[in-house]
Amino acid sequence: MQNTTYFAQTLAVYKSYHQDTVNLYIHYICIPMIYATASAILSTIPTSSKFDYSFSLLIFYQSLYFLFAPTYFIGICLMIYMYFLRLVGLKIRFIQRHKYMIHVGCWVLQFIGHSSLFENRRPALIDNLVDSLLWAPAMVFVDFLKGVI
Repeated sequence: MQNTTYFAQTLAVYKSYHQDTVNLYIHYICIPMIYATASAILSTIPTSSKFDYSFSLLIFYQSLYFLFAPTYFIGICLMIYMYFLRLVGLKIRFIQRHKYMIHVGCWVLQFIGHSSLFENRRPALIDNLVDSLLWAPAMVFVDFLKGVI
């Protein structure tokens, strides 16, 4: 129970940085793309095993959400697998060719979303980088599962 409470509190704090509708939709689009392109980038690093580093990223997030968000675990895992299989496992050419540009572009768009044009509040990652990297995908996935998106 304590883990679930921590998840809810952390997600609420992260969500408080995202009140503007335009900024939210920027995040809904960019966070999955950042995750997908990070996976694509990690998949290009040579390893000596069958599994590449993108698989490690997948397992890390699954373990994290299993511990802290058991209520949403199955839905979050299905969405993570969808991105993993579609964008990394199948190695879509566009994503593979332009992964660095898409990755950087999505980060830039998120900062624009927090600029005075929309949110007018600094990004959560400025206050807590680790929590932001851990819980940003959860915000998108939970909002999707709740039907907010």
